[in-house]
Amino acid sequence: MKMFFGLLFFLILFSCTDSNSPSETALDIHPVLKAVEPGHNNRLADRINLIIVGKGYQNMNEFLTTMNRDLGFDGLEKLNPESLDKLLFGLFAIEPFKSQRSKFNLWYYPEQLQSKSPEEFLQQNRDNPGSSAKDFGLPFATYLFFVNPVESPQSFAYPSNVPPGVAPVKSAFVFGSATVTRYPNVADGVSVVAHELGHSIFNLRDEYVRTGPDVGDKYGHNIARTQAEARQLWGSVETQVDPFYYTWKEKMIANSLWIDSSNPLFVQYDAKQGIDIYTWYPNEEEIKVGYLQGGGVTTTGISWRPTKTSLMNNEDVRNKSWPKFPPVFGSANRRVMQSVLDLYSGK
Repeated sequence: MKMFFGLLFFLILFSCTDSNSPSETALDIHPVLKAVEPGHNNRLADRINLIIVGKGYQNMNEFLTTMNRDLGFDGLEKLNPESLDKLLFGLFAIEPFKSQRSKFNLWYYPEQLQSKSPEEFLQQNRDNPGSSAKDFGLPFATYLFFVNPVESPQSFAYPSNVPPGVAPVKSAFVFGSATVTRYPNVADGVSVVAHELGHSIFNLRDEYVRTGPDVGDKYGHNIARTQAEARQLWGSVETQVDPFYYTWKEKMIANSLWIDSSNPLFVQYDAKQGIDIYTWYPNEEEIKVGYLQGGGVTTTGISWRPTKTSLMNNEDVRNKSWPKFPPVFGSANRRVMQSVLDLYSGK
């Protein structure tokens, strides 16, 4: 009889810890959401919960394949000669996400959105914002929507409330959401995921220039109204170069993909301006933290940003010679991101 009850207890325990698949642990299992990477999630851990939802793909497998390609959870860059980027840096191949992935649980919603928009999904499933908000029973949740560009042509984000200029308070965090438009068969621009999460998790601002009376001012961690304000915001990392810049550059050189500023790539002749347009990958000075006029979304066009280019800047070659924007956040942005991530133990 004792043997019978012992065997019964073992069977019950086994069934409770292995209900999704043989490779998943009990801490991976969620009543609604699924683990992106079996064995990684811990629902009870002190982590940011990234919830990923798909829309517009032919089937769930196509969505999941696109999602996994762009997340790059293994932390490795991918050589893809067919793409414009050639060397693809997914989310977890970019710092600080790469070294801090233990601070994240990764979940996906098991059904694609049909007629419902991401905004409608959030309205129905998101708890009321506040320090005690728990989405799908998970604290510190943020949403990432993968949308086939046939459905929506533009990536965008609703920012978090991480305040600039003061020490972040973990209990007050309300993370936002990001929507990335990603073709299943075109891998170019994978780093857009990291860019949009820069907004939705860390409240970083766009560093490219958008000026006009119809836009609202978006000053913040990396866009200042004056040089004096800029010194207050990122003066602690002035002249610093994000170490990931050197890692990225070495990998580009190793794959014979580096375009040096001393020998820029000819793009086209602009007949309207009567000039040749060139591009290159940023040199050290163009990613070093300083105080550069212009950048950000402002009504006046009066602003300061920390670097000439970074992952929060997407100025590309259009009508001027300009460095290609890299998958590198830059030290001013890394300072903000690390201040948030340091508040999570991952355990």
